[in-house]
Amino acid sequence: MAVNIRERFDELKKVIQAVTGEEYDNKSRDAHKVTMRRCVIYRLYLDGLTEHKIGELMGINHATVHFHIVQMGNTLQNLTLNPYDNKVFLTFNRLV
Repeated sequence: MAVNIRERFDELKKVIQAVTGEEYDNKSRDAHKVTMRRCVIYRLYLDGLTEHKIGELMGINHATVHFHIVQMGNTLQNLTLNPYDNKVFLTFNRLV
């Protein structure tokens, strides 16, 4: 059974909010809000969505999506690079 992309996005937002205890915000530049978006973007990418489709879904440019995917990939490869992002994503990923 195929999952609706919008429903998956909404589910991921709820989970990341539960993990961080913060409201999801698609525009804030606050570091924790950026981490939340980055986690959602990376999970959608792992789910098989294209950068273009993720961008459309989130209302951002595909180049921005690409940047966040690369940043999260780097963070996950080097556990000491950004411990907060790493911890949040790994917790988030276990729950989804």
